[in-house]
Amino acid sequence: MRLKLYLYFLFTFIVLSFHSLFLKAQENIKKSQLPGANDYIRLEKTKKEYEETILKGDSLEVADVCYRLGKRYLSIGDFYTAEKWFTRSLRILEPLGYSESLGKVYGFMAHFFIQNKQYDEAMQVIQKSAINFRNVGAYERLMGSYTMLAGIHIWGSEAKLKQPQKYSKFSLDSAIYYRKQADKIGKKINYHGNVIYNRNRVHLQNDYTSTIKYHKKIHSVFIKQKSSHNLFVNSTSLGEIYLSIRNFNEAKKWIDIASYIVDTANLGSYEYKITLFKLYLELNKKTHNYKEALKYYEQYHELNLFSLNADRDGAVSRLKIEYDTQKKEAQLKEHEKFTKIAIAIGIFTLFTSIIFFWFFRKYRTLSNQNAALVSEQNHRVKNNLQQVINLLSLQSSRIDDETAKKALLEALLRIEAVSIVHHRLYDGARLIEIDLPAFISELVKGVLRSYDYHDVSVNYEIDSSWLHVEQALPMGLIINELVTNACKYAFPNELNPQLTIQCYEKDKQILLRVTDNGPGFEHAGEKKTFGLKLIQLFAEKLKGKADFEKGGTSFSLSFQKQSSRTTKNMTYHNA
Repeated sequence: MRLKLYLYFLFTFIVLSFHSLFLKAQENIKKSQLPGANDYIRLEKTKKEYEETILKGDSLEVADVCYRLGKRYLSIGDFYTAEKWFTRSLRILEPLGYSESLGKVYGFMAHFFIQNKQYDEAMQVIQKSAINFRNVGAYERLMGSYTMLAGIHIWGSEAKLKQPQKYSKFSLDSAIYYRKQADKIGKKINYHGNVIYNRNRVHLQNDYTSTIKYHKKIHSVFIKQKSSHNLFVNSTSLGEIYLSIRNFNEAKKWIDIASYIVDTANLGSYEYKITLFKLYLELNKKTHNYKEALKYYEQYHELNLFSLNADRDGAVSRLKIEYDTQKKEAQLKEHEKFTKIAIAIGIFTLFTSIIFFWFFRKYRTLSNQNAALVSEQNHRVKNNLQQVINLLSLQSSRIDDETAKKALLEALLRIEAVSIVHHRLYDGARLIEIDLPAFISELVKGVLRSYDYHDVSVNYEIDSSWLHVEQALPMGLIINELVTNACKYAFPNELNPQLTIQCYEKDKQILLRVTDNGPGFEHAGEKKTFGLKLIQLFAEKLKGKADFEKGGTSFSLSFQKQSSRTTKNMTYHNA
């Protein structure tokens, strides 16, 4: 019992599955029989190709697939969406210069304008197309552009009869001119297809004999070329001509040929079917076969409804594309806004930089001039002091009084200390700062040389530091007095005279210590001699702390180091 029930359900399932497959197959068959079905299939395929191409990121491939999408939408009658894709392709191709691809896009864009009877716009894009084909040497396509220009002038001339002002620039003379241009290129490249075909459109409407003759002649050309579209258009044109001269048998023959071409060549666009149904409708009306005429009218009407639905679907697609486009345009405007702001800031920065650079150049020039003046001033002061030293030296050589000689020698040493400061300023790397190690060393050597103590062992422990001239000068005079005192009182009684000079910089504090190995002196705190008074005076000028230690054999001084910007002017005078 269970086995029978199982088999029953299995049989039912198989029957229902086959029925579902049958219905789906029927639905697919019906869909495939709809006008334009192949065009929609090609459209979906091209959409997938577009998605794949976007992932690759090749701009030329993207431009090509946008161009093909425009063609696909054009084939199903969605001209507005077609224009969107053609425009995207143009945005990529136009900055790259002339190319055959760019010319093709312009050519297909013309179909949109022609369909909407915008002949001015159509003529403009076709002229751009011709310029591209001419520049890249695509003469067969250039011939096609001239042919289309001839056709636009014909359609514009027909519209001119109803609206003369709007279509005033179109004329049959221009159509003939472009036809001749196309003929010249056709002869040059040995081509006889579309040129002959379009020549007939320029003929007057009542020249039926010549028109039929040319149409039949080019029919064989199109067969050799396997051009289904041109064969269809040529056959329907012959059908229209025979209908107009009431040769109904020939008219039916050529309309049937056009129908056969549509069926066998898979020309699925509903535009072809609409043209055929309209011709069959006119043929049956003129032959009084109203039953057939009604049948074709219903088919024509049904296809028009289908066309409206397609336009509605296209409108929905257009709205989405327009929304995306507007969104991107808004982003682009925002980007442009920021770009303009950035450019403005850049220009302002450049302008400000130029001004600052000008001021910098001016300041540097003035600074160099001032540096030169200061350097020259130090040089002159040093030379003048040297003149004074020389004069005093000459004068001392004529003095017999030893006390006077010693006093004069001490004065010379003090002047020489000042001279060394200006010498260091003139030869140094800085205008108003003294290199302490070099300055102290030169100063001590000068004093020892003056007292003829060439063999004194001097131990220097001096940090590499720079001191402003306003502080270096009193500090140098203090060292001068200390070394002078050592030479006068410490070294004469020592067999191995020694001198230690230490100078450190710590936390913006200058620490100076001068030590000799002499016997020292009593009452070091009492300022009795002129030298000691000078030392005390210069220590006060430095706002420092000075003191003698170890019975007068060691002197220490500490003061706050001041920068070149904060050092106050200090004046010096004899006590």
